[in-house]
Amino acid sequence: MPDLRLLPRGRSRGPRDEGVVSTVFAVLMSSLVVVGMLALVVDVGLLYVEREELQNGADAGVLAAARACAQDEACTPAAFVNAAQTSAEQNARDGAAWAILRCARINGAAAGPCPLDDTQLTRCVGPRPAGGNFVEIRTRTRTADGGTLFPPVFGAAVLGSSYQGGQAAACARAAWGPLGGHSHAFAFGIAECAFEDLTSSPPPAGSGFVPADRIKTVTPDPAQQAQVRQRDCANPADPAPATGPGALAWLGPPGGDCLQDLRADTDVAGIEIPSDWTPPSCQAEGGTVTLETFLADNRRPLPVPVYDSVTPGGGGSHRYHITGFAYFLPTGYWFGPGSAQPSWSDGEDCDGSGATSAGPCLMGFFTKGTVVGAVGTGPDRYGLRAIQLIG
Repeated sequence: MPDLRLLPRGRSRGPRDEGVVSTVFAVLMSSLVVVGMLALVVDVGLLYVEREELQNGADAGVLAAARACAQDEACTPAAFVNAAQTSAEQNARDGAAWAILRCARINGAAAGPCPLDDTQLTRCVGPRPAGGNFVEIRTRTRTADGGTLFPPVFGAAVLGSSYQGGQAAACARAAWGPLGGHSHAFAFGIAECAFEDLTSSPPPAGSGFVPADRIKTVTPDPAQQAQVRQRDCANPADPAPATGPGALAWLGPPGGDCLQDLRADTDVAGIEIPSDWTPPSCQAEGGTVTLETFLADNRRPLPVPVYDSVTPGGGGSHRYHITGFAYFLPTGYWFGPGSAQPSWSDGEDCDGSGATSAGPCLMGFFTKGTVVGAVGTGPDRYGLRAIQLIG
């Protein structure tokens, strides 16, 4: 029989047993550390989600405020806060957030406290613009008790009751003014003289601007349909007014995009629309379409480049200086007996009847509006304004 002996009372179990205890203790301690780290990770993750919601609310809020100003609606500090507050609440999961006006400039006059002591985590990106209209909004957490600390989920259990949560905030800045550039401008350019003639007065002297609500419901008054004719505003001093650059041009290369990325105060290559011109196909939504198909499918106004001068070139190609953008809903065209598309609005074919001189013609409706795009400088001359996030 084997000899079984018990250790005397009080005797140590030896180095091997101490190692086991140390290992178990280390495992327990490391588990607590891991649990604590996971708890903090959860809290930090929720804090980042909260800040993302606040940033979305700030972005939407300043764009709503800028749009109201661009459309000559409510454009006051109180209106800014109301617009931002609504957007902040709509972007928060619990429907609660604070919106604060930090700074604004309206037609050259400053509004708001405009402090310069924001922390790195709450300031907007980049400096405030030196000129032009802008509004700057900050959003913050708002809890049920009116506090601004995002409450912890697990952090208090690890760090103690003294930890009440983190501070979450976001900042956004938007500008508004005349449209200075757009990535989807219609490839047809219109001369400034033609635009002024057609919009300077209501019918019958001119087409005027169609109200935006009529455009949205696609029920514009046919009497306000403009006919932009190639020779109607030719310069009488032009030695060859019948053949020189006129009021209508196709910008960009033949077969290029139907909607071009264009900027004001730039010279763009284009061609004068000649008589009996066959419109080239263009690219739209990843495919090649004819101009007829593009106009038939389009039922919304598009930014249209307006040019104020032309530098003649060889082979019918010229350089057109873009001075701004108008808002135009194209409906049809007439470029000659063999190249015509009646207006989908009233069936007219723009065949030159009643014109001072027959020639190529583009039909459509001018309106006023606001789009998201690059904000330009100077006065609003063509009725199309832009709003843009700038920080």
